[in-house]
Amino acid sequence: MEASSAASTFESMKILTLTQPWATLVAIGAKRIETRSWTTDYRGPVAIHAAKTLNGLGRAPVAEQEAALVRLCDSFGFFDVLLAEFGPSFHPEDLPRGQILAVADLADVFPISHHPDDCPDAWHRYKSGALEIRFGDYSHGRYGWCFESVRPLPVPIEWRGMQGLSALEPAMARYIAKEIETVEV
Repeated sequence: MEASSAASTFESMKILTLTQPWATLVAIGAKRIETRSWTTDYRGPVAIHAAKTLNGLGRAPVAEQEAALVRLCDSFGFFDVLLAEFGPSFHPEDLPRGQILAVADLADVFPISHHPDDCPDAWHRYKSGALEIRFGDYSHGRYGWCFESVRPLPVPIEWRGMQGLSALEPAMARYIAKEIETVEV
């Protein structure tokens, strides 16, 4: 992609904050469908941001949050995927938090019916493997956000996230576009 077209595409970039380990699973391409309780008409680049705290533990001591993260990774099969990606020295408490990890293109959003196998073709096109269903909440009435072309940042960027899908400041979007361009070259 030419630098000028990349920069113009990234000018409209949005940012989505995800709790760990889901943010890292998206950033490494192990999770291609993010499930949400709401939909969006937006399609395009999304900065994947790792929340600083775990849901429901925002004011808890760091040690308590790290212990909860370890339990979470152990209980849903996340640990095996992350261990395969980062090697035997990986510890869940080392997952980055409060940082932008990657950019992925939001390509499709589909409503979730009673079971993913009953969902539109998007489910079958974007699921990344047998674990995809374990990595999300596929309850009836939710939405599957389908990501493609995941580009991890060479170095995560400290950033304050927020709930929802929001516009990323243009200066940061341009910076991220340049960072990703250096990786792609």
